[in-house]
Amino acid sequence: MHIQIQIMYPEYKKLAWYRICRNPRIIYFSLMAVVMLVLGLLHFSNIAPEPVTEINFPLAEFVLGFVILVTIYASMKQGVKKNLAATNAKLYEPMEYDIDEERMKVWGDGFDTEIQWEKIYKLEELRKWFMVHTNKKAAYIIPKHAMTEEEVSELRNILKNVKTVSRKKLK
Repeated sequence: MHIQIQIMYPEYKKLAWYRICRNPRIIYFSLMAVVMLVLGLLHFSNIAPEPVTEINFPLAEFVLGFVILVTIYASMKQGVKKNLAATNAKLYEPMEYDIDEERMKVWGDGFDTEIQWEKIYKLEELRKWFMVHTNKKAAYIIPKHAMTEEEVSELRNILKNVKTVSRKKLK
């Protein structure tokens, strides 16, 4: 199967935001901050009889929840900015993929890579992307919009039949 792609900066930025928002720590602390906001509002409206925190400040939960949410958003924004800055400029250039049951070959201006499936760390299918991770930090990104429905189905079948990948998250 042969695929030609070119990833645009706004697409990659959305993907970076999506991936960072799926982080379990981000989800956990965001939920905790929302709970604190709700508790603070309940206390402020005199529905909650006593403050949940040891601090005798009526809006402690609300203020702490708000500070946590703002801190999480700021750190996420900084993380995405850092990720985009560190991204190789080659990512935004036109690339071509040749994919079969044994290997994946990727090439573009000034690079040519061939990877056997047994060397792949993880395969992942997202709503708009296929991601072929070579390690915990690096992945080849294949946007679904660059393929027809038949090609998406064919690639999904190829990736599902790969038996040597350590972890798979395919639909």
